[in-house]
Amino acid sequence: MGKVTHLICARFGNIPARVLCVLVLVCQGALLDYCLAFYLNLNWLGWIAADVVVVCLWLYALITSYRYFRQTWMSPGAARTRDELPFAFISWFVYACLYVPRVAIIFKWEIAAKLTDHDWFGPNALKTTLALSAPLFLLLLYGHHDAKPHSNRKNYVDRLALGVTFDILDSLELLDILFVEESRVILTFDLENAILSFACIVFFLPTVALFELRKNRSDGEVASVNFGVLYSLLFMLLVNIPFLVIRLLLWNIYNQDVSVFLIKNVMLLIMGFKDIWENLGPHGPRKCSECDGTFHPDQIEPHKEKCAPEEAMELQDGGTESEASKLPIEAHSSV
Repeated sequence: MGKVTHLICARFGNIPARVLCVLVLVCQGALLDYCLAFYLNLNWLGWIAADVVVVCLWLYALITSYRYFRQTWMSPGAARTRDELPFAFISWFVYACLYVPRVAIIFKWEIAAKLTDHDWFGPNALKTTLALSAPLFLLLLYGHHDAKPHSNRKNYVDRLALGVTFDILDSLELLDILFVEESRVILTFDLENAILSFACIVFFLPTVALFELRKNRSDGEVASVNFGVLYSLLFMLLVNIPFLVIRLLLWNIYNQDVSVFLIKNVMLLIMGFKDIWENLGPHGPRKCSECDGTFHPDQIEPHKEKCAPEEAMELQDGGTESEASKLPIEAHSSV
């Protein structure tokens, strides 16, 4: 039974998740294009060409990752040199570059402000369409990573997935105030631009998260201290601090209801300071003096043991060659 299960997993892997990922991507792009074409004009259907580019890139990335992981599943005894491929952060960056402009157009050209519940593509439909970015990130992330269950690597991937998806949903919740027909709130020009700007920035930050994940490998290698601190500061300065300030302004000046995400912003600020402290403290990542790699404190010594034998072998080979070169001279002197 175990062999049959392993064979099924090896042959089919995460095919349903990958298919669902592409379907959700196509569905979101089609709905956004429909929204622009219906409320503006048919010329905006030109965004379909951009959607085709994104879908082709994601298809290539997901198929490549499936083929790689399938070889690993079919050969369980083979060494696993890595559990991710470098296409995830590239795929998301291209997606964000073509997704964010449409979001900005929908809100700046007051399409969202004029939507009512009586419209076929009303505010709830638009919110659901935008919120599809969260499951898209999850499907893309797990489609490119195959960390072993119950491992530290798997726990790190799960933590990253949870944090980034919450940030995406946080930004979409903040955009609710821009649906004027629902909120009945007229914001100042500067505050409206601030909300839209920081909400759009959030969709680019998963690129940094996916790139950071490439530096945290299953052999204990992690991102450098400087990159780890920068990563935490980015999410603090571009997400949680601005969102917290904006929500406090909406609460005190515009008498809006307090969002539960305000507490989320406070909690993640605390976690961000904790991550920075851990990176800079005595238990932070350590750099290997031999290969210049940065590793988790618990993995630095096992890694040095792997680096040291190679150097010792090279020194030993060099010593053997030098001794061999001396032999003819000593033999000649004895004669």
